[in-house]
Amino acid sequence: MTGGWLEEFCFVNVSKLLGQGIDDAVISLQLKNRQGGNNEFDIMFTKVNALYSIECKSLDQNEDKKADALYKVGALQKEFGLRVESFFVTTSPHILKDGKIKQSIQARAEQFKTTIIPPSKVSQFGEILKRNLKVQINTSKQDSG
Repeated sequence: MTGGWLEEFCFVNVSKLLGQGIDDAVISLQLKNRQGGNNEFDIMFTKVNALYSIECKSLDQNEDKKADALYKVGALQKEFGLRVESFFVTTSPHILKDGKIKQSIQARAEQFKTTIIPPSKVSQFGEILKRNLKVQINTSKQDSG
């Protein structure tokens, strides 16, 4: 599978939390930086006046084997001057060594306050998102009678 499936999958999980902790969410956001260059962010959302971003990379990432997409997160933090927390969701095996996230990639993620969702955890993204954001889902049903 190629294309935007991973972004769509993550956005659906974010959208489920709208009004339950997440205030607003957008997918495929295009922003111009101060120099006039365009930056695309896969998903951005807000929660209690804090900005969050989700960067998604699928398959082998031949052009980004060192997870340089994490630098986009750092640029976003610098550009906005805001508290930005991020998630890096990937199906790429290139971030792993012996089944674990490479130390250099983990260190970069920590530097940029980014939670990495590795290939083995992608299917659990919705639960990880709720847990990390400390979102409590209101499951009480109102009586329709």
